[in-house]
Amino acid sequence: MPGGPGRNWLDQWVVVRWRALGTWLVLSLATGLFLDHGYSLVTAWISFVLVPLAKAGIAPPPRLLELCFIFGALSWFQPVLLRLGAGRCALWVVSYVLLGLGCASVFPDLFYGFRMTEAVVVTQMCGIPGLTATGARRRAWLSLFGGVLSLGALLVYPWGVVFWSWLAWVLVITNLPYALVMLHGTARIKRRHAWETRLPQEI
Repeated sequence: MPGGPGRNWLDQWVVVRWRALGTWLVLSLATGLFLDHGYSLVTAWISFVLVPLAKAGIAPPPRLLELCFIFGALSWFQPVLLRLGAGRCALWVVSYVLLGLGCASVFPDLFYGFRMTEAVVVTQMCGIPGLTATGARRRAWLSLFGGVLSLGALLVYPWGVVFWSWLAWVLVITNLPYALVMLHGTARIKRRHAWETRLPQEI
């Protein structure tokens, strides 16, 4: 049965690749601008949340919540625009967050400067989270290629000089090759319903 009005509005919007690409880049820019100029709201929220958690004796380190938010903000819109479904979207973001936390465990001063580690965590973790699209999009392995291109786009210019002051534009530049690879190099696998594959009955 066809979906109701507005039910598939996201599919209808991103089915046109240039619209999907434009939305991807706009959300990258918005994420960077928020991390640049609105991050004080996040730190205030974390401080607010930690108060009741501390009273309950289960307060996590503020740094942990901060990093989880950063990695989640960097990655949430990518699987959504690829229309992976709620489960795969969650798995994409969780894998991104866990990989980021793994990097932070090795480099506790993550994001206090600009090194190769910072370059990797802001360029789709070398495309590893994108492998969660396997089974939902054809050629999902191209995510690894897109991640390498994203990292290359960052390293081809000494962005470390302006990384924090131009973070919004850095995110746009690094997301552009990855978005092109994932939107044009992969294709959504459409599931056919049983009634669509059923042979017509003879009259």
